[in-house]
This record gives sequence, structure tokens and C-alpha cells, in this order.
Amino acid sequence: MDNPEELEIGFLIELAITGEADWKQYNEVMDRVENEPEIAELYQQALAEHQLLEAALPAAEQELAQEQVREAERLRQLAEKQRLEQKNDLDLGM
Repeated sequence: MDNPEELEIGFLIELAITGEADWKQYNEVMDRVENEPEIAELYQQALAEHQLLEAALPAAEQELAQEQVREAERLRQLAEKQRLEQKNDLDLGM
């Protein structure tokens, strides 16, 4: 996809797959998919990639949530450790 026309159809395909294309753009993509085998192949490839990414998204979101929980726990433990150290320092100073 080095020439501008290929980039444009690639962009339109992405819009059509994600539902962001307007009616005219969607119809242009579908007409070309029906009439041009190489565009149909690009469309199928882009659709498959989109479906793979959609399938991976819930797992990635869950991993991110778990990482955030771990980080919050680590920060809580660090704050507790600092609090105890400050308390010990004050107790020793008296």
C-alpha cells in the first residue's frame, strides 16, 4: 500500500469495518469489494485483523485492571511502611 489510492481504500475499509464510514464511503467500499478481487482480499484481511483485536481486547482490559490492583496494593504497602518508619523515628526521638 504505497500509492495514495491504496492508502485511501485501506482507510475507507477501516472506516467501514469499524462502523465509522458514512453511507457514501460504505457503499464505495462494498462496491469495490464486490467488483475487485484485490480489494475483497484487503477487506477480508482487515476484517480478520479487526476481529482478532476485538477478541484480544477483553483479556488486555482484564490484565490492565489486575495490574492496577497490584500497583494500588504495592503503593498501600509502601505508604504503610513509611508510616511505621516515621512512627518508629518519632518514638526513638522521645
